[in-house]
Amino acid sequence: MKALRCALFYNSVWRAWRCLFSSSSQNSTPDTNMWICLLRAATHLLTQKMKDRTMLQHYSVSWKKGLTALCLLAVAGLSGCDQKENAAAKVEYDGLSNSQPLRVDANNHTVTMLVQINGRFLTDDTRHGIVFKDGSNGHKSLFMGYATPKAFYEALKEAGGTPGENMTMDNKETTHVTGSKLDISVNWQGAAKTYSFDEVIVDSNGKKLDMRFGGNLTAAEEKKTGCLVCLDSCPVGIVSNATYTYGAVEKRGEVKFKGNASVLPANNTLATVTFKITE
Repeated sequence: MKALRCALFYNSVWRAWRCLFSSSSQNSTPDTNMWICLLRAATHLLTQKMKDRTMLQHYSVSWKKGLTALCLLAVAGLSGCDQKENAAAKVEYDGLSNSQPLRVDANNHTVTMLVQINGRFLTDDTRHGIVFKDGSNGHKSLFMGYATPKAFYEALKEAGGTPGENMTMDNKETTHVTGSKLDISVNWQGAAKTYSFDEVIVDSNGKKLDMRFGGNLTAAEEKKTGCLVCLDSCPVGIVSNATYTYGAVEKRGEVKFKGNASVLPANNTLATVTFKITE
């Protein structure tokens, strides 16, 4: 009987340990289910203590170590939750946040979006200007956007934009995107000024960007890539660059794009990108 209860004791601690780390791997910090597991384990151990004091006296060292481990796990979990809450609180800049990532000024025909710098593309090449952070291409862009493609599309229309809707999967490599022309600017805390998109993105050919409201909402929702702003004409991105047709970057190697490291701030810096409809 003592051996059985000892086994149950260690099993309880093991279940609590496993619950903590399975929760952590999925959600970065422990969740409510983990705390329930810990509570159940602790309750089970206390019950065993009441049932058999002799066994627990014999294994008093193990009991103390197990209880200490549970306490340490609880403290670590609370610390993780605090860090998660603090991180979430920091996703805010210039009146925008992860829960409200867009601002529309219909009178001035502008849309402003909250983004985050992806420092990888200050050195590496990419054809992705801005991608919704939770899209399948969210890690491939210079700027990670907090707005969904649908929200961005609707915001541009609210600001007075007209989508071109001329891009398809069949004509993409021979067609230049059309739609309302957009002047795009970027700002962040501590920036010397508001920078144009041409100033923060380096075109290896030295050409100017010709950003257009292409539309493509249906394709965007089907593909779920999260593409918001592409650097060549695109049948999926909401906005893209009419200077080049699709495939100019990744297929034909006509041009390379990357962020301007001499201008842009460090990795993970929050910024705003403003789209002004000019025609």
